[in-house]
Amino acid sequence: MLYIFDSTEKLIATLPEGSFFDAIHREVLNGENTFRFSFPGNKEDVQYITEGNLVAFRDLDGYFQLFEIKRIVDNHGDGLIRTAHSEHIYYELLDDIVTDKRPVSNARVALEGMLENTRWQAGVVDDLGVSSTHAYYESALSGVQKVANAWKGELRWRCVVEGGVITRYVDLLAMRGTDTGKQFAYSKDILSIEREVDTSGVVTALYGRGKGIELDSGSYGRRLTFADVVWSTGAGDPVDKPAGQEWVGDPEALARWGRPGGRHRFDVFVDEEETDAERLLEKTWAELQVRKNPRVTYRLDVVALEELTGYEHEKVRLGDLVRVIDREFKPELVVSARVVEIERDLLDPANTTLVLGSFAPTIVEATINTAKRLNEMANRPFNTKWLDGKISVLQNAIENTQSYVFQTADDGILILDAADYATATKAMKLGGGIFAIANQKDGQGGWNWRTFGDGAGFTADEITTGKLTASVVQIGAGTTFEPGYDPSEKADRSDHDELSSIVSEHSSLLTAFSDEILLKADRTEVDELNQTVQQHSAQISTVADQVSIEVSRLEGEIGATSDELTMVKSHFDFTADGLRIRKPGSPMQVSISNEQIGLIDSGQLVAYINGQEMNITRAKVLQSLLVGTHVIEKYSDEITLIRWVG
Repeated sequence: MLYIFDSTEKLIATLPEGSFFDAIHREVLNGENTFRFSFPGNKEDVQYITEGNLVAFRDLDGYFQLFEIKRIVDNHGDGLIRTAHSEHIYYELLDDIVTDKRPVSNARVALEGMLENTRWQAGVVDDLGVSSTHAYYESALSGVQKVANAWKGELRWRCVVEGGVITRYVDLLAMRGTDTGKQFAYSKDILSIEREVDTSGVVTALYGRGKGIELDSGSYGRRLTFADVVWSTGAGDPVDKPAGQEWVGDPEALARWGRPGGRHRFDVFVDEEETDAERLLEKTWAELQVRKNPRVTYRLDVVALEELTGYEHEKVRLGDLVRVIDREFKPELVVSARVVEIERDLLDPANTTLVLGSFAPTIVEATINTAKRLNEMANRPFNTKWLDGKISVLQNAIENTQSYVFQTADDGILILDAADYATATKAMKLGGGIFAIANQKDGQGGWNWRTFGDGAGFTADEITTGKLTASVVQIGAGTTFEPGYDPSEKADRSDHDELSSIVSEHSSLLTAFSDEILLKADRTEVDELNQTVQQHSAQISTVADQVSIEVSRLEGEIGATSDELTMVKSHFDFTADGLRIRKPGSPMQVSISNEQIGLIDSGQLVAYINGQEMNITRAKVLQSLLVGTHVIEKYSDEITLIRWVG
């Protein structure tokens, strides 16, 4: 639905879905925000689609977004089509002038000062500390952007429409979007990927300029420099900078991007509020570390799966941290990045374009190579029919499993019989379509995994139709086999051994990631974990009604299959409440239901994950912990650092 207002902000028309088309909304993080749509020129309501009028719609989060129609294009082809090009209403702040504002305060006070005498209000403003900036005879929009830059926040614009009155709000957030765990994959929801590397803005050295030095007369003279500051690598500084030098350079960047003859690529960094030379040098160096690298962006045409029933968890918003996988790229594209631009078609979720920036690799090469080898094995003919599909199940587990309990996001949910990984003696792994158990470790501290169930495993309907013993499977009358398949023929042992070797190698590679164990306390990470748990719980809850084995495909190593079924029978209890997993004689149990995953010791619930909460007595973080916008990480055996990551 589109809402049309006249220039006095009176509602004059509503355009239901189906009456308009080509409705494209494009927004850039802390930048452009535009909307265009088309309407048949022979419809009565076309008279309201004209320059100066306003158009509004509700975005995916329920906020009203209001735009002013700036340009109209009428096209005569198969019929008369009117296309309206509009800009977000916040551009009206270009017409409001801030004469002189010099806030030294918190972000809310500064933002309210820049919005004074405008039609806009400060909305949600996060606690971003104390900083300063100034606006002198410039637009209110420029002042708002200066506040966002000085307090290192991100802007979100929205409107509230009540009782015929439009109220305008601008929010200043520490970060738009979240790390949702959303993963885009080619052949799943990526239609195309374009990668662009731009070196035009690369510099290897920067001059630093701070605030103008105040004179006795009250006026300001030349700007502050860090010429008198000396840096030495011998003293622990990042680079050598002698006295008298007003710039700082990066030797590594010079070697890679410098001009012939060892000449730097220079530019100037200005901080109009900085009054300390040491801090100015530090800020200039930090800016150089960003600008010494090429600008790399990816443009993705994707299918917005959240619009489809059952895929609401696949939502993506501006500012979100997402993951992208495309194994067709050479080298393979596996990155995490923030969504810095979104272009959506309001009427067609399949027509969505994302621009991503600030990339960092997120997967170990060994895992990718293992997936390749599993692919190769899947394409080989095997005489053992019952092994069909097991390789593809393992590959899907590598590519799709995500969790954040004791292993990395690529290793699934790991449940131990002890809170400390090092002292645990029994383990269960729940992954994407695969269950595995272990009660022994290898010499490097990793688990010796045994696969006992997967997406094709155990379905009671088919098990109960025949008789299954420890050594023999008896099949009822009328059973048929595939043409050319002799059930009396033994499986090719060499093929079975080769597959077992690959699976064993895969398990070793995954368990080698134990040094990367982390438990992220950030609320968003808990939300992501809950989402994953819910997905796995929903799959597990159906197992009791779907326990089947395709007995017509069994051959060869029948004894191995019988052992698996015997193990399932002794370790799994299926009840109306869910699934209980335990080893006979052990006080430890795992309970899984639609509501939670829990660990039970001697009949007492000692740890659980449910809803928005993970409850455990003690957690060990080996490397780093993300709390809000700060990371607590190990620097050395004696030193732990807390740093802000934005």
